[in-house]
Amino acid sequence: MIETRPGVGGRIKALRNDLGLSQADFGAKIGVSRSVINNLERGAVKPSGPVIMALCTQFGTNQKWLIGDDGHMYDNEQDELVTKIDILLSEEDETVRGLFQGLAKLQRDDWIIVKNMIDSLNERSAKITAP
Repeated sequence: MIETRPGVGGRIKALRNDLGLSQADFGAKIGVSRSVINNLERGAVKPSGPVIMALCTQFGTNQKWLIGDDGHMYDNEQDELVTKIDILLSEEDETVRGLFQGLAKLQRDDWIIVKNMIDSLNERSAKITAP
């Protein structure tokens, strides 16, 4: 039988790509070098227990998913959202930081307007990138 699910290395790469991080930035967040991440993703080495724990703790990753069992990439949607926002805010982009600061000041009714704007932008983007 042919194995169709990615191994641990493929799942580490999928996690890194989902977070939009380079190998160097991803490794720095868990205390390892870019070359370690490269070796893990290629399957040249297996992740140690501390690396698995760091991935789960730092990124809210579901350990069962990471080691190859069924499940979702993240423990829950909130962990995924918090992780992605944390990564965005840790960057030196003042536009992103200002956007989040502005969003934090909005009243509940304003969120409907923002959601409609985002939906509109996503629709326009989808039309532009459609084949």
